[in-house]
Amino acid sequence: MAAQQDRGRAEDAIFIADILLAQNKAKEAKGTATSATGSKFNVRWVEKDVEGRPLLKRNRSGETRKRASTTVVSVVSSEDATPFEEVPTVTQSNCSQQLFESEMQKLQNILTSADVQGPNNNPSTSTSWCLRQSVAQDEWRKARSYHINCLLSCNVVPEGSCSYCSSPAIIRCRDCMPQEWLCMDCDIHIHKKLTLHNRESCIEGIYKPIEPAVCCVKKDGRYTLVSQESAGRAVILVCINGRYDLHMPNLQCRLCLAHWTPDMSDLIRSGYWPASVNADTLFSVDVFGTFEEMKTVAPSLSRQGFLRMLERRTCHFGRAGKIHGDVFQRSYMEYTFCQYQCEKKWPV
Repeated sequence: MAAQQDRGRAEDAIFIADILLAQNKAKEAKGTATSATGSKFNVRWVEKDVEGRPLLKRNRSGETRKRASTTVVSVVSSEDATPFEEVPTVTQSNCSQQLFESEMQKLQNILTSADVQGPNNNPSTSTSWCLRQSVAQDEWRKARSYHINCLLSCNVVPEGSCSYCSSPAIIRCRDCMPQEWLCMDCDIHIHKKLTLHNRESCIEGIYKPIEPAVCCVKKDGRYTLVSQESAGRAVILVCINGRYDLHMPNLQCRLCLAHWTPDMSDLIRSGYWPASVNADTLFSVDVFGTFEEMKTVAPSLSRQGFLRMLERRTCHFGRAGKIHGDVFQRSYMEYTFCQYQCEKKWPV
């Protein structure tokens, strides 16, 4: 307790010494000004930093003096007729408030100068980006009603003829655009080779996706969908549009009656990779490339998530079937290893 009291007395003595020093400086300044001009007025010098803010008084320990209620009274002799001048002491709280207000004023000036652009000044990057986004949003809002009407009109089945003949169109194939409308005979003739096209039937004025092995026939004056028969071996093909249940081609020459069906080398040259040695399931090489690229840009993408996406595309186009993850993994790893071995044997 005694040490604290001594310390407090020392601080009070230092504080009073600072007050007397300030008063002496004020008297000296007053005497200098009086001798120079011949007039009498009180002057008090306040030390400021380079930005014009008053400097804080510090004690010997380096800590800022916290005396918010103390004032400095300038003692004037009885010769002067001027009243006493009270100079408030600059405290840490007052300086912090002044600093905050000055910084807020600077920020307000910056924002004001950024918003107010002269007639010959180019807008800033942020302002121009905001303007572009606002204009684009307004354009989309204006065109939204037109886009909705276009989508509604796409679901309406028009009454038209085939793009190749004058028969009524009953099949639509967007992969064959601009000649997308087909009759029954033209559909069978064209898509006998273009098996992977995604088609839709227009029976009863409703678009319905159909499988590649399904065709449309007319029975008893009505259009119905039937499955086509094939002599080839059944095979499952998986590409970027999902799963296809198809049959291997089985061709026969009309002159020599020779039969031909693709073997493993024909399938690999055509861009398909077998999932087993019997080639009961085939994967398009494009599927492997897409999976590798997606794993590169999105490492968190799982194999099952990628296969679920392929299954959803399968259902979207009117097909059905499951894609097994283990079969895909084994086939993909074998294809990757074979690619690595081929790159080692290729000349640089």
